[in-house]
Amino acid sequence: MSEINDFQDQMNVYQSTTIIIDKTIHLGKRAFNLICSICQNKWVVRRDTLKDMIKKQVNGCRICHNRKISKLNEKEKVQEDLKKLHDFFIITEIDSKNWKFQCKTCDTEFIDQKYNILINSKNGCACTYCKQNNVLENWIEQFNDIQLIERIDPYTVKVKCKKCEHIWNAGKSNLLRAKNKWNTNGCLKCAESTGTGTSIEEQELFNFIKQHFQDAENRAFIDKTEVDIFIPSKQCTIEYCGSYWHGIGNVVAKKNKKKDHFNKFKFCADHGIHLVTIFDYDWINKKDLIKNKLLGVLGKRKKLRSNQYSIKYVDWNLAKQFLSENHLMGTGEKCTSIGIFKEKELIGVATFAYPRIGTARFSSDTELELNRYATLYSCYNAINKIFQFLKLTNPNLETITSYADYCWSKYDQNIYLKTGFIFCGIKDPNYVWSKNRIIYKRTEAQKHKLSSLLGKNFNPELSERENMEINGFYRVYDCGAGIYKYIFK
Repeated sequence: MSEINDFQDQMNVYQSTTIIIDKTIHLGKRAFNLICSICQNKWVVRRDTLKDMIKKQVNGCRICHNRKISKLNEKEKVQEDLKKLHDFFIITEIDSKNWKFQCKTCDTEFIDQKYNILINSKNGCACTYCKQNNVLENWIEQFNDIQLIERIDPYTVKVKCKKCEHIWNAGKSNLLRAKNKWNTNGCLKCAESTGTGTSIEEQELFNFIKQHFQDAENRAFIDKTEVDIFIPSKQCTIEYCGSYWHGIGNVVAKKNKKKDHFNKFKFCADHGIHLVTIFDYDWINKKDLIKNKLLGVLGKRKKLRSNQYSIKYVDWNLAKQFLSENHLMGTGEKCTSIGIFKEKELIGVATFAYPRIGTARFSSDTELELNRYATLYSCYNAINKIFQFLKLTNPNLETITSYADYCWSKYDQNIYLKTGFIFCGIKDPNYVWSKNRIIYKRTEAQKHKLSSLLGKNFNPELSERENMEINGFYRVYDCGAGIYKYIFK
């Protein structure tokens, strides 16, 4: 009883509505039975939860705080409020826990617990669709230059620009951001013609570049072709690609082709300019990595001479951790790993896998594939040193194949050609599936895997592409890759 009295005294310092009845055991742990002196609600809390209540100075009653209605305390007022739900819904009881609600206003049907709906209906109808319709009516009036065509769902509308008659699907947050930040109506075509509509992330990227290159320009033109960021001193341009606007399969970007990014990369290369393509999901999720990689591409990263680092094999677990933090494509598959060390610090990793035929790899003594390569510094002649080290332990090795990601690598005069690789061709652009900046690789969305990815929304009668696009996903293509081969002499 002394412990109960101690806790009760601590509570009484800031409130006297919660009374500790006695001790108990709840889910195998020490707990206390509590009662609220205001509404007579009874509930059980564990010892650590009670301490937290005292620390935060709350009484913990869920009824009084409208967090949830206790099933152990259905008072007359609660029953009266439950009856009022029939004013808004046609209600069918499914089981003791769940009810089916059909809104009398919009006919929307959904399943929920009666206590949740009771709390949500405190200020009127608890139907989410009706509430969003009321919200839509209010905020759509803020825009005089767009016309509401229809409501797609509670959070999305189809609108038409009164200036250029462009039609697109928009969410409330997108339109309000366009209005508040750029004083526009969010129309993509109008933004392209006026040069407005630079995203917050793109502006952040430009500010980072501007810190290192004062001659950097925002919204420049190369032979009448617009680019996002241009650095004349480096003859380099950077394109920031929002996955939604640059995706294939959504309403706005349906005219995009899978080789658009590659064609722009090749166009810049033909004009002697290196184009770096950065996608929004990489910038948002791997910002520090992107910044370090950009500094390397632009020659601003710290350089190490050949005698300032050493080469040796490294354990896969250590290599895996390094690659997960320093390579855009992640760790890749488990394979031979070679590390670059500055004294005892691991500053780079190169991994080598067996060559691939289709999706399968085959064992070979004469050929390997450079699967991953990432460094923290610009290490002079590192690739050649790694290859010679690999040759010493694999005397039968004849060739090493690698792929240059054209989102980052130059078309010519790149590190591959400087290292002695031979150019063997171009690999077509690859794609990922994107939705709300959540990315799935093409191999993760193969049709035999879609039932687990999409759940009940998967339709076995439709193709992979049809299933993904119906569920709001769209394809985002990269710039392709160059195929290079190194031949040991």
